[in-house]
Amino acid sequence: MTQDDPAVLEIRELRTEFRIRKQWHAAVRGVSLSVARNETVALVGESGNSKSVTALSILKLLPSAGSRHAGGHILLAGRDLSTSLSETQMSQVRGNDIAMIFQEPMTSLNPTMTVGDQIVEAVR
Repeated sequence: MTQDDPAVLEIRELRTEFRIRKQWHAAVRGVSLSVARNETVALVGESGNSKSVTALSILKLLPSAGSRHAGGHILLAGRDLSTSLSETQMSQVRGNDIAMIFQEPMTSLNPTMTVGDQIVEAVR
């Protein structure tokens, strides 16, 4: 990544915690990554490695009761999503500027259509 090609999405030392029996436990610990325009990044790993929790943390979709953003920054085109955005502001960002395809493929994607056709259909 160069100054001419800045990160569209940058995650710095992300930490997400869940409350279990009145104590906070980290599910995401120190995740850092950056994604440039037109770049594809995949989070891969065994089941239970907090890939989905990382994505849900980025989109601020975890329930406020029992989970918390415990550190780090989430920058989307230089805008810090991890701190000052209200839920109303964040809901405007979701779907317009950033989105995710949820883990259950049969409810997220239509297996009879190509991914490209489904993206075009959503834009239409």
